[in-house]
Amino acid sequence: MVEAVDVCAILKEHADLENFSVTELLPACKRALAFVLENLRDGVDPGCSLVAETAAAEARFRLFFRMISSSDRFKSYKAGDMTVQRDLEKEFLIEKEMHDEALVRAAGILKDGGFFFEARS
Repeated sequence: MVEAVDVCAILKEHADLENFSVTELLPACKRALAFVLENLRDGVDPGCSLVAETAAAEARFRLFFRMISSSDRFKSYKAGDMTVQRDLEKEFLIEKEMHDEALVRAAGILKDGGFFFEARS
């Protein structure tokens, strides 16, 4: 069976999360794994790699919201003559797209959560 430390190992592969300690990542990994395990379809092996990957995507999305409250995460930075600015809305859309893609990949192992309708113009 997949454990929270397995989910942490997947998260640590991401360059933007490699500086986080396991103790910082573990609570989000535990909650995300519990969410995935609670929503597994009957008969799905809880030890399959897709469970860990889906939990990692869920944990990453939860961590994104936690990092928003960090005081300097989305400010501009000056490096010599160059100013680097981060865009919260753009980063949110990227994180949401990655999260949504992970849930689509996991559709075969997760219970159907109900009706969903999305309209794009």
